[in-house]
Parts: sequence; C-alpha cells; structure tokens
Amino acid sequence: AIWIHDGRGERSLSSEGDIVSDISPPSFGAHDRVLYYLLQRGADRAGPELWRTTVNTGKSEAVFPGVSMVAFDISPDDKQVVFSGAMRGGPTQLWLAPLDRSSPARRIGGSSETRPHFGPNGQILFQAIEGNFNYLEQMNPDGSRRSKVIPYPIVAIQGISPERRWV
Repeated sequence: AIWIHDGRGERSLSSEGDIVSDISPPSFGAHDRVLYYLLQRGADRAGPELWRTTVNTGKSEAVFPGVSMVAFDISPDDKQVVFSGAMRGGPTQLWLAPLDRSSPARRIGGSSETRPHFGPNGQILFQAIEGNFNYLEQMNPDGSRRSKVIPYPIVAIQGISPERRWV
C-alpha cells in the first residue's frame, strides 16, 4: 500500500490492488503533485500496470490501461515514460510513450532490456543482457546511438539519483 502523510492526516492512495515495487519503486513527478507506481490488480491480470495518483485530490487512474510493465521511469519534465515490458513470457523490451496518451507507445530497443531510466542529457539508460551478463547501456530516445556506458558487466541497476547524475 501507499500512504500519504500531510496536513490533513494519513490516507491510503492505493486501495485497488497490490503495489509492485521490487524493480521500480513509486516515484513522484517533477512537482510532487503526482505519484506514479505499478499496480497489480487481481491474479488474472497479465501483469502490473502504471498508475498515477494526484496527491491533493486522491484521484487515481491507470496511465495506459491494459499495458503490463516490469519497470518504468518518468521523464524530468513529466511528459514521457520509458518502460520495459514483456509480451506473454517473451524477453523484455523498452518502450517510450507520452504520458498524455497523444500517441501510442513505441518500441525503442531490441530485446532482453530492462530497468530503464532517463539520463542527464535525455538519453535512456538501461540494463541489457548479453549471454550470462548484464551491462549498463544507453541510447537516444529514438533508439539510435546505442552503446555501453561502462565496458564491464554489472549485477543490476538499482536506481538513479534525483539529478540523474549517478546510477
């Protein structure tokens, strides 16, 4: 569950299912007015969906109903989301979508990519699997200029600093 404590007291923001926070913990948007989180509703669902709650009103909604996500990150300007998702047990893939739903999500990576984050200069940072190893890689939002950030394997990306300078 997610609870908010403010001048009005304490209240739950997530009574519609289970919060999935093992890879992507809940995160506030740029001005702390909206909280984004992955919500699993019922055992028969394909996977967790991205939800948002407006903190001052408590209004909650699915951002992309029916789209299952493994991990996500909201852009610093609150206009886009980058996420990883898997289609029915297949490898994870990276997607980029506008939060206002003005256009559909578009696939920006190959396969076996997860844990995406927006980087300090607009690039997408993510974890890529090559054989038995994970690597920290980056690419432009259109999927171009893909490269390893560091040449050696990593265990897993745990998070990114608020200023997006440290992974």
